[in-house]
Amino acid sequence: MSTLTKQWRSEAKRPGARIKKQKLKKNKKNGWNIGFQNWLEVFFINKANSKIRKNKLTPGFNIRNYLIGCLGVLSICFFVFAYQEYMPILKKVFLIESVAITGELVNTNGSEIEIAIEQLVESDYFSIRLGAIKTVLEDLPWIKTVDVRRVWPNSILININEKQAVAYWQNKELLSSDAKSFNPKEIKSIGHLPRLSGPEDKAEFVMNNYHQMNRILRAVGLNIESLYLEDRYSWQLILSNKMTVRVDDKKSLEKIKNMVSLLKRVSIEELEEIKSIDLRYENGMAISHSHKKLAG
Repeated sequence: MSTLTKQWRSEAKRPGARIKKQKLKKNKKNGWNIGFQNWLEVFFINKANSKIRKNKLTPGFNIRNYLIGCLGVLSICFFVFAYQEYMPILKKVFLIESVAITGELVNTNGSEIEIAIEQLVESDYFSIRLGAIKTVLEDLPWIKTVDVRRVWPNSILININEKQAVAYWQNKELLSSDAKSFNPKEIKSIGHLPRLSGPEDKAEFVMNNYHQMNRILRAVGLNIESLYLEDRYSWQLILSNKMTVRVDDKKSLEKIKNMVSLLKRVSIEELEEIKSIDLRYENGMAISHSHKKLAG
């Protein structure tokens, strides 16, 4: 067999190889010997190409993969059948029988919680909607966050984090510690709170300024009872000694610090005589006493 024929046979063994058919050529010099040789070469080429096409179109059968597939289908059918047959029975066995509520609740009414989740807890351990319970409870005015968990075999645990009111807002609502306003129907215990007021979308801005101003005023034993943000961003403060302070938005904290430095030098009797202080001046302040008004 010629070297060329061996080469074609070795090429045909490679995966995916395709060998072009060669036309029989009769060489006049070598006669029928060359013709027979060409016939053998074409025979082996056609045989090799047929094997390649067979390997591509008809992959080998794998009994292991077939058995795994059958087992998977049977498993799915079994679980579907078991679910339909036995789940109604299991739901009756694992009905929710107890609801435990934890957390420090001061202003939240227990009966209000019970009414909110009454229909949602009429379910079983597997199908009870924990997310729906969380959403319903967090819609109650005094509740900040809720965590709901299943407890095997037929209970749920609800942990409630209540909002903490830090101020009155607009004389009709309350502000929580994260500067969110809310309007509860019932207030049991919140203690003495400052009153803040301003544009509806400026609650957080007003509360932040309240904390900064109040921190400065404590140096002379005073606290802010009421803080109002007016239309032109000027502030009106009513202090714990009933003194009224007005300050604009230009270097307001620095002006309050200068006022505190002045008040540290006056006596308690003189401090009680001061009715109001106007800090809306670039250099100085106007002090109004109970009987007269002085310019500082």
